[in-house]
Amino acid sequence: MKESTERQLAWHREDPTSTWLKVVDDDHSGKVVGAAQWNIHHSNPYPNGVEDNYAFWWPEGEERRFASKSLEQWHRPREARVSKPHVFLNICFVLAEYRRCGAGSMMVRWGVRKADELKLETFIEAAEPGIPLYLKQGFELVDYHVIDPTLEDESERWKELKERLPPIRWAFMRRPALGVAKGD
Repeated sequence: MKESTERQLAWHREDPTSTWLKVVDDDHSGKVVGAAQWNIHHSNPYPNGVEDNYAFWWPEGEERRFASKSLEQWHRPREARVSKPHVFLNICFVLAEYRRCGAGSMMVRWGVRKADELKLETFIEAAEPGIPLYLKQGFELVDYHVIDPTLEDESERWKELKERLPPIRWAFMRRPALGVAKGD
């Protein structure tokens, strides 16, 4: 966990588009109950295409190849979808015991307001549980994607990894600039 936290902090510090928000329970525990990372892109973040997603932090071997293939399937659609100025919710989470208490809405509203201020579209790659929250904030469901790293000639280890980590389905969502859909 420590290595992962340090890697996330380094990525944040190296990325001028990155803004992290956190929600703290000041009334009771004082602990962080949720966080979100927003990326504000004033220009096309993929002028040379989506860079290869090499999962260097995974153990070498099939695990690393599997993780890298999964990341490629996750990130590749971005090149066609969001290769223009936009605001992007990259990460958003709330501890289970604090869900439906407003923490997620606060973090999403922050990004929506920032996008409206900049007159930019907003995009999210959402997990199923977050879709209702994003719909309430004016996002539209565009379509679904599935991450299912498949190879023509899969090794036994690859097959084991696929069994342990079944396909992941996520929703691509957008909120028009100023919350107004084209044609409205």
